[in-house]
Amino acid sequence: MNDVIVRKAAKDELLALRDLDFTWETAGRFDLHYDGTNIHLSESTLPTPVQRGSNDHYHREIEHYADLSEQPDALMLVAYVDDNPVGYVTSFVEEWKDGMVINVDGILVGREFRSRGIAKALITDLIERAKHLDKCRGIAVEMDTEKYEANKLLLSMRFTFAGTRFYIYSNEDPKPGSKEALYFYYKVG
Repeated sequence: MNDVIVRKAAKDELLALRDLDFTWETAGRFDLHYDGTNIHLSESTLPTPVQRGSNDHYHREIEHYADLSEQPDALMLVAYVDDNPVGYVTSFVEEWKDGMVINVDGILVGREFRSRGIAKALITDLIERAKHLDKCRGIAVEMDTEKYEANKLLLSMRFTFAGTRFYIYSNEDPKPGSKEALYFYYKVG
């Protein structure tokens, strides 16, 4: 594979990603466990890989992000291989009382380019940009328990599991195997 180039994206660069297949397959998941005080993550493998995602959904999401890309707080990055767009990170810089935080809204790599370090290159670039933003405190990412490979990548890149939130994906009480929101944080500085 040739080098991955990451750069800040313009609206048309995000829209060019609509040609990619963003469906994904997972061989594992994260489950939440409570010890009465703290929430813990544990990994489990699935008996057979499971297909996830819908290209229609992801293509609408890309159009939404493209519409937001020119906002002053938007930080949209696109990864390229051989001058072809292969993935993106969408995020927004949010002002906090004592600084700012980059809130990641989406990380996605085209199916044929997965397992080649594209997502890692995108996140690494975002971390470097955060380090050069004045008063940036960190990067916050919302994932879910089904995005096993993405969660593992974040943890391997020194993101910390920062908590969870229930009832985002359904109105059911959380149980083992349910899809729940997970939050990760990378402290800058």
